Amino acid sequence: LYNSGTLIFLDAINNEIQSSYFLEDLNILSSLNLFDEFIDAPFEFKQHLYFIDKKGLISVFNPISSSILWEVDVNSTINDYLFRDNGHLFVLTNNKVLIFNEEGALIYELIIDIEDPNLLLMNLDKLYIFNNRGINVFDLNSKAKENFIKLKFDGKATLINTPSNIFIKDNKALYKISE
Repeated sequence: LYNSGTLIFLDAINNEIQSSYFLEDLNILSSLNLFDEFIDAPFEFKQHLYFIDKKGLISVFNPISSSILWEVDVNSTINDYLFRDNGHLFVLTNNKVLIFNEEGALIYELIIDIEDPNLLLMNLDKLYIFNNRGINVFDLNSKAKENFIKLKFDGKATLINTPSNIFIKDNKALYKISE
């Protein structure tokens, strides 16, 4: 955000301004409530921007045509999300993991019973949901909980993804994730 409500897109090589966009347009065009607390910076996929608001709002918007491809209110606080190269959006709420395809269709739903889930990680057909007590491991195909790895995190765990490794950090430690 360059200033209140303005997105600026820069060329990654020479840092020249490519385009700019006013967020107020999204709120005017959206049939959902106001977007005001993004879980992360908007990101782009196939010329559409993905806006994810903590209070459960998702909008996929084309800033060039000012058209909304799809939008949804998941009716729950969004704690974390993942975005895959195939356009699938994984959303972690307090009691569910939802997967939307690139057209916005809900293609998967996993009901979870985990206190304060705050981080989501996926590897192959395994889904890892973190909370302050440890890591819950689910099989995506069977939707069954396979394992719980007890590990007390100090504060909220955050993901650090590098080309060769995946790390989880909390307020006191850095953990390397391995098979």
